[in-house]
Amino acid sequence: MNAIEEQKTESEVLQSIFDGDQRFVVISDNKFQVKNDIKARLLAEAKRYVGMAVTFTLFEYIRENFEDLVKDQVEIYETGNCEMNDNGSEITREDEVQEITDGVKKMQMTKAQKRRMWNHAVAGKFVKFQVTGRNLLHYCPENMPLVLRVVSLNCWALPFSWPFGSSDRTLRIKKIGEALLQNEYDIVALEEIWKERDFLRLQETLKETYVYSYYFHSGFTGSGLCVFSRYPIVSTLMHRFTLNGFAHHIHRGDWFGGKGVGLVEIEIEQYRINFYAAHLHAEYDPNKDLYLPHRLAQAFELAQFVKHTSYSADALILAGDFNIEPDCLAYDLIMQNANLKDAWIQKPNSCDDCGATFGRFDNCYTPERFKNMKNYGKRLDYIMYKSGKSKIELKLCEIRMKQIHDQKSISYSDHAGVYAEFYISEWYDEITKNLSLIQPNLLKRVIEIQQEGITRVRRDRFIFLSLFIILVGLILSTFLIEQHVPGTVTATLILRFFLTLLIGFCLWHGFIGLTLEYKALKASKASVSMLLNE
Repeated sequence: MNAIEEQKTESEVLQSIFDGDQRFVVISDNKFQVKNDIKARLLAEAKRYVGMAVTFTLFEYIRENFEDLVKDQVEIYETGNCEMNDNGSEITREDEVQEITDGVKKMQMTKAQKRRMWNHAVAGKFVKFQVTGRNLLHYCPENMPLVLRVVSLNCWALPFSWPFGSSDRTLRIKKIGEALLQNEYDIVALEEIWKERDFLRLQETLKETYVYSYYFHSGFTGSGLCVFSRYPIVSTLMHRFTLNGFAHHIHRGDWFGGKGVGLVEIEIEQYRINFYAAHLHAEYDPNKDLYLPHRLAQAFELAQFVKHTSYSADALILAGDFNIEPDCLAYDLIMQNANLKDAWIQKPNSCDDCGATFGRFDNCYTPERFKNMKNYGKRLDYIMYKSGKSKIELKLCEIRMKQIHDQKSISYSDHAGVYAEFYISEWYDEITKNLSLIQPNLLKRVIEIQQEGITRVRRDRFIFLSLFIILVGLILSTFLIEQHVPGTVTATLILRFFLTLLIGFCLWHGFIGLTLEYKALKASKASVSMLLNE
């Protein structure tokens, strides 16, 4: 029976009821009674929201109560490509085959299939149902913006106790998990979760709300980067920076952490969001910044990574602890090369806070020497964003996760968190959205600093290799001393032991470590020069 015949039969049934035909007192569940019940329930729901956004409210109501609404209705989902016959009704390729045998091939949908069909409808796709002889076309408006709430926090979770590590680490990790549960965040980026055990503890705490999570493994101790999301993470990618400080700077630990940038591709309805979490090398001494060439190389790699992995994304969000201030060269390099927007600078809301995330006077872990009104703190943590195939708009940005609510004397971390709220919508047609405009003077300054780093590496390599030769001479001289000066055997053995350690370090650092740094700085300088020559 085709669609026209089904509709004709239904009309006859309805007419018979009005004529008092007892054969049709009870009608099959997939007839008009079900539709009338749905209609009545939707009208009742609409009356509750008179004067409001009724259409959107009804869509949400239907989505929440979809299975209950259609539980008594037999639905047939037509598959295959649709065509039109001479009578104007739709037929499918399956219809053409089955008409030769015993009618149209149809498939009854389960509740899970119904739910999937509705989700596709919400994603702005056409879904074809055949209900009681009618082809119904369900379509959800695509211009309804998606609300996305993002927060980033450096958790300062060094694995050792103070003064060699972090204070109150176990308590703070627990409270961070509780705070994330209490707030309606969609995506969370955490930095300095150095111990995988802390990540697993947070994962267990948050698993009911943030169903999806990922930890970026890197280096000796781990990158410290992890992401928690309410929405599915469909793919990941990690880039470890080629320059990460020095291995012999054990008290710094950056080299062992293997800092970098991690990408998680998140699927939210019809949107694919590229979410990046990053952590750059710390400054430590602003007056003598030995790591500036490294941090500039990291900033350039970060911008290049974001730029070249986001072409297919609907929108991108970059969050993390960059260890740079807004007036730094590395900040401009990231912003201009990747063509990003800083959420704190672009925020439409008014805020009394200066935006500082580190060294705040209201943070219990800030040293007393830094707590003065002239130096309120540093803005080192950022959330940046850019539109892709879809449009992303910032609605709110503020500083969060400062003091633990039930323990005002303790802060969540030595950093404060950054929160941003976005609207994502379709039909974004800005032609120049992916064009990055970098000032030539910025690139020239970056090249100059990297050249200074290359010069310093050459000098250091000469010094360490010279020390290697001198120390080899000293260790050989200990054998002469042992032969000509009686009673010095024990002393020369101890001296040779320490000289051997120094020789090994000078050879490794001077010949291997500094050579690797030299090559990495040359590569970074060459890449920046390519942009300058475009």
